[in-house]
Amino acid sequence: MNGFIAAMLSHYQRLWGISGAAGEIGVHWADYFLPIAVTCRQNELLWVLDVFEQQEKNIDKSGLGDYNIFMSRCSTLGLNESNLLVSKMASTEMTPERLCTLVPQRFRFLSIDGGHSRDTVYSDLVFAECQLADGGIAAMDDYSHAYWPGVHEGVVSYFDAHKDSRLAPFLLANNKLYITTKTHHLRWLGAMIHEEFWGVACLSQPFCIEAPGKNGGNFAKFQLAGYGIAVAEHRSFNLTVAHAKWIAWLNDI
Repeated sequence: MNGFIAAMLSHYQRLWGISGAAGEIGVHWADYFLPIAVTCRQNELLWVLDVFEQQEKNIDKSGLGDYNIFMSRCSTLGLNESNLLVSKMASTEMTPERLCTLVPQRFRFLSIDGGHSRDTVYSDLVFAECQLADGGIAAMDDYSHAYWPGVHEGVVSYFDAHKDSRLAPFLLANNKLYITTKTHHLRWLGAMIHEEFWGVACLSQPFCIEAPGKNGGNFAKFQLAGYGIAVAEHRSFNLTVAHAKWIAWLNDI
Protein backbone atom coordinates (compact mmCIF):
# COMPACT_ATOMS: atom_id res chain seq x y z
CA MET A 1 0.00 0.00 0.00
CA ASN A 2 2.75 2.49 0.87
CA GLY A 3 4.56 1.79 -2.38
CA PHE A 4 1.33 2.41 -4.27
CA ILE A 5 0.83 5.74 -2.50
CA ALA A 6 4.43 6.77 -3.26
CA ALA A 7 3.81 6.04 -6.96
CA MET A 8 0.54 7.99 -6.87
CA LEU A 9 2.09 11.05 -5.26
CA SER A 10 5.09 10.94 -7.62
CA HIS A 11 2.69 10.81 -10.57
CA TYR A 12 1.04 14.04 -9.46
CA GLN A 13 4.44 15.63 -8.96
CA ARG A 14 5.41 14.83 -12.55
CA LEU A 15 2.13 16.30 -13.79
CA TRP A 16 2.81 19.48 -11.83
CA GLY A 17 6.47 19.78 -12.83
CA ILE A 18 7.87 19.09 -9.36
CA SER A 19 11.29 17.43 -9.30
CA GLY A 20 14.17 16.97 -6.90
CA ALA A 21 15.97 14.45 -4.74
CA ALA A 22 14.36 11.40 -3.18
CA GLY A 23 15.53 9.74 -0.03
CA GLU A 24 14.90 8.35 3.40
CA ILE A 25 16.02 8.83 6.97
CA GLY A 26 16.08 5.35 8.52
CA VAL A 27 16.15 2.93 5.59
CA HIS A 28 16.40 -0.36 7.53
CA TRP A 29 16.63 -2.93 4.69
CA ALA A 30 15.21 -0.71 1.92
CA ASP A 31 11.62 -1.95 2.24
CA TYR A 32 10.17 1.51 1.57
CA PHE A 33 13.17 3.12 -0.08
CA LEU A 34 13.01 0.89 -3.16
CA PRO A 35 9.37 1.78 -4.00
CA ILE A 36 10.42 5.43 -3.71
CA ALA A 37 13.53 4.91 -5.84
CA VAL A 38 11.60 3.39 -8.75
CA THR A 39 9.60 6.61 -9.07
CA CYS A 40 12.74 8.68 -9.73
CA ARG A 41 14.08 9.97 -13.01
CA GLN A 42 17.76 9.95 -13.94
CA ASN A 43 18.45 13.54 -12.90
CA GLU A 44 16.97 13.06 -9.43
CA LEU A 45 19.48 12.41 -6.65
CA LEU A 46 18.98 9.43 -4.34
CA TRP A 47 20.07 9.86 -0.69
CA VAL A 48 19.72 7.77 2.45
CA LEU A 49 20.71 8.19 6.08
CA ASP A 50 20.89 5.37 8.62
CA VAL A 51 23.06 4.29 11.53
CA PHE A 52 23.22 0.79 9.99
CA GLU A 53 25.53 -1.34 12.17
CA GLN A 54 26.15 1.51 14.65
CA GLN A 55 23.22 0.33 16.75
CA GLU A 56 24.51 2.07 19.88
CA LYS A 57 23.17 5.24 18.20
CA ASN A 58 19.73 3.68 17.79
CA ILE A 59 18.55 4.96 21.17
CA ASP A 60 14.91 3.87 20.96
CA LYS A 61 15.60 0.60 19.07
CA SER A 62 13.17 1.59 16.32
CA GLY A 63 14.94 -0.37 13.58
CA LEU A 64 17.81 -2.72 12.82
CA GLY A 65 19.69 -1.49 9.77
CA ASP A 66 22.26 -3.57 7.90
CA TYR A 67 24.34 -1.86 5.22
CA ASN A 68 25.20 -5.01 3.28
CA ILE A 69 21.59 -6.18 3.12
CA PHE A 70 20.49 -2.68 2.16
CA MET A 71 23.00 -2.40 -0.70
CA SER A 72 22.24 -5.93 -1.88
CA ARG A 73 18.58 -5.05 -2.23
CA CYS A 74 19.42 -1.75 -3.92
CA SER A 75 21.51 -3.63 -6.47
CA THR A 76 18.32 -5.20 -7.84
CA LEU A 77 17.53 -1.73 -9.25
CA GLY A 78 21.08 -1.16 -10.46
CA LEU A 79 21.89 1.13 -7.54
CA ASN A 80 25.35 1.19 -6.03
CA GLU A 81 27.73 3.54 -4.23
CA SER A 82 28.30 5.51 -7.46
CA ASN A 83 24.67 6.60 -7.90
CA LEU A 84 23.41 6.56 -4.32
CA LEU A 85 24.49 9.06 -1.66
CA VAL A 86 24.73 7.31 1.72
CA SER A 87 25.17 9.04 5.10
CA LYS A 88 26.09 6.52 7.81
CA MET A 89 25.02 8.41 10.90
CA ALA A 90 22.10 9.40 13.10
CA SER A 91 20.18 12.42 11.88
CA THR A 92 20.69 14.10 15.24
CA GLU A 93 24.51 14.01 15.00
CA MET A 94 24.37 17.33 13.14
CA THR A 95 22.09 20.30 13.43
CA PRO A 96 19.28 20.13 10.84
CA GLU A 97 20.75 23.20 9.12
CA ARG A 98 24.16 21.55 8.71
CA LEU A 99 22.53 18.29 7.61
CA CYS A 100 20.90 20.22 4.77
CA THR A 101 24.36 20.93 3.35
CA LEU A 102 24.91 17.20 2.74
CA VAL A 103 22.22 17.00 0.06
CA PRO A 104 22.84 19.15 -3.05
CA GLN A 105 19.21 18.97 -4.26
CA ARG A 106 16.01 19.85 -2.47
CA PHE A 107 13.74 16.88 -1.88
CA ARG A 108 10.83 15.95 -4.07
CA PHE A 109 10.12 12.98 -1.78
CA LEU A 110 11.60 12.37 1.67
CA SER A 111 10.64 9.46 3.92
CA ILE A 112 11.23 10.02 7.64
CA ASP A 113 11.52 6.72 9.50
CA GLY A 114 14.55 7.17 11.76
CA GLY A 115 14.44 7.67 15.51
CA HIS A 116 10.92 7.58 16.91
CA SER A 117 11.43 9.83 19.93
CA ARG A 118 9.82 13.24 20.21
CA ASP A 119 13.12 15.11 19.91
CA THR A 120 14.37 13.14 16.90
CA VAL A 121 11.10 13.53 15.00
CA TYR A 122 11.09 17.24 15.82
CA SER A 123 14.65 17.61 14.50
CA ASP A 124 13.90 15.62 11.34
CA LEU A 125 10.96 17.92 10.56
CA VAL A 126 13.21 20.97 10.92
CA PHE A 127 15.48 19.30 8.36
CA ALA A 128 12.49 18.63 6.09
CA GLU A 129 11.43 22.27 6.23
CA CYS A 130 14.95 23.32 5.27
CA GLN A 131 15.35 20.87 2.40
CA LEU A 132 11.90 20.16 0.93
CA ALA A 133 11.18 21.55 -2.53
CA ASP A 134 7.95 23.50 -3.03
CA GLY A 135 5.31 20.83 -3.56
CA GLY A 136 7.68 18.16 -2.26
CA ILE A 137 6.54 15.53 0.21
CA ALA A 138 7.81 14.36 3.58
CA ALA A 139 6.29 11.01 4.57
CA MET A 140 6.38 10.61 8.36
CA ASP A 141 6.20 6.93 9.31
CA ASP A 142 4.35 5.52 12.33
CA TYR A 143 2.36 8.69 13.00
CA SER A 144 -0.69 6.65 13.99
CA HIS A 145 1.19 3.71 15.56
CA ALA A 146 0.04 3.11 19.12
CA TYR A 147 3.43 1.74 20.19
CA TRP A 148 5.40 4.77 18.99
CA PRO A 149 3.67 7.76 20.61
CA GLY A 150 6.87 9.81 20.35
CA VAL A 151 6.27 10.23 16.61
CA HIS A 152 2.88 11.84 17.15
CA GLU A 153 4.27 13.94 19.99
CA GLY A 154 7.18 15.13 17.86
CA VAL A 155 4.94 16.16 14.96
CA VAL A 156 2.53 18.06 17.19
CA SER A 157 5.39 19.72 19.08
CA TYR A 158 7.02 20.81 15.83
CA PHE A 159 3.90 22.46 14.41
CA ASP A 160 3.06 24.01 17.76
CA ALA A 161 6.52 25.63 17.94
CA HIS A 162 6.72 26.63 14.25
CA LYS A 163 3.59 28.59 13.45
CA ASP A 164 5.31 30.08 10.40
CA SER A 165 6.66 26.76 9.09
CA ARG A 166 6.75 26.12 5.33
CA LEU A 167 5.25 22.69 6.01
CA ALA A 168 1.61 21.62 5.96
CA PRO A 169 0.15 18.10 6.41
CA PHE A 170 -2.42 16.93 3.86
CA LEU A 171 -2.86 13.14 4.02
CA LEU A 172 -2.92 10.38 6.65
CA ALA A 173 -2.79 6.92 5.11
CA ASN A 174 -1.55 3.48 6.13
CA ASN A 175 0.28 4.70 9.24
CA LYS A 176 2.07 7.56 7.44
CA LEU A 177 1.44 11.30 7.68
CA TYR A 178 2.18 13.03 4.39
CA ILE A 179 3.38 16.62 4.61
CA THR A 180 3.97 19.14 1.83
CA THR A 181 4.68 22.87 1.67
CA LYS A 182 2.08 25.57 2.25
CA THR A 183 2.42 26.61 -1.39
CA HIS A 184 0.88 23.31 -2.56
CA HIS A 185 -1.30 22.24 0.38
CA LEU A 186 -4.70 22.90 -1.20
CA ARG A 187 -3.60 21.38 -4.51
CA TRP A 188 -2.49 18.18 -2.79
CA LEU A 189 -5.56 18.03 -0.57
CA GLY A 190 -7.91 18.47 -3.51
CA ALA A 191 -6.15 15.75 -5.49
CA MET A 192 -6.31 13.28 -2.61
CA ILE A 193 -9.92 13.68 -1.61
CA HIS A 194 -11.09 13.17 -5.18
CA GLU A 195 -9.17 9.97 -5.92
CA GLU A 196 -11.86 7.43 -6.82
CA PHE A 197 -10.26 4.34 -5.28
CA TRP A 198 -10.70 5.43 -1.65
CA GLY A 199 -13.55 3.59 0.03
CA VAL A 200 -15.45 4.02 3.29
CA ALA A 201 -13.51 3.58 6.55
CA CYS A 202 -15.26 1.33 9.07
CA LEU A 203 -13.57 0.37 12.31
CA SER A 204 -16.75 -1.43 13.36
CA GLN A 205 -20.27 -1.29 11.97
CA PRO A 206 -22.17 0.98 11.97
CA PHE A 207 -19.41 3.48 12.81
CA CYS A 208 -18.00 4.51 9.46
CA ILE A 209 -16.34 7.64 8.05
CA GLU A 210 -17.17 8.53 4.47
CA ALA A 211 -14.43 8.42 1.88
CA PRO A 212 -12.37 11.55 1.15
CA GLY A 213 -14.23 13.74 -1.33
CA LYS A 214 -17.65 12.60 -0.08
CA ASN A 215 -17.93 15.04 2.80
CA GLY A 216 -19.88 17.75 1.03
CA GLY A 217 -16.75 19.45 -0.26
CA ASN A 218 -15.65 20.44 3.26
CA PHE A 219 -11.87 20.30 2.85
CA ALA A 220 -11.35 21.23 6.49
CA LYS A 221 -13.49 18.50 8.04
CA PHE A 222 -10.39 16.80 9.43
CA GLN A 223 -7.56 19.08 10.56
CA LEU A 224 -4.03 18.91 11.92
CA ALA A 225 -2.06 22.02 12.87
CA GLY A 226 -4.85 24.09 11.33
CA TYR A 227 -4.62 22.38 7.92
CA GLY A 228 -7.25 20.20 6.33
CA ILE A 229 -6.09 16.63 5.79
CA ALA A 230 -7.52 13.67 3.89
CA VAL A 231 -7.83 10.76 6.32
CA ALA A 232 -7.40 7.46 4.52
CA GLU A 233 -6.59 5.19 7.47
CA HIS A 234 -8.49 1.87 7.68
CA ARG A 235 -10.16 2.48 4.32
CA SER A 236 -11.22 -0.08 1.82
CA PHE A 237 -10.16 0.72 -1.72
CA ASN A 238 -10.77 -0.58 -5.21
CA LEU A 239 -7.90 -3.04 -5.71
CA THR A 240 -8.49 -3.43 -9.45
CA VAL A 241 -8.43 0.32 -10.05
CA ALA A 242 -5.41 0.77 -7.78
CA HIS A 243 -3.39 -1.96 -9.53
CA ALA A 244 -4.12 -0.54 -12.99
CA LYS A 245 -3.16 2.95 -11.86
CA TRP A 246 0.09 1.74 -10.25
CA ILE A 247 1.26 0.06 -13.46
CA ALA A 248 0.35 3.12 -15.54
CA TRP A 249 2.14 5.51 -13.19
CA LEU A 250 5.36 3.47 -13.16
CA ASN A 251 5.31 3.16 -16.96
CA ASP A 252 5.06 6.95 -17.20
CA ILE A 253 8.36 7.62 -15.41
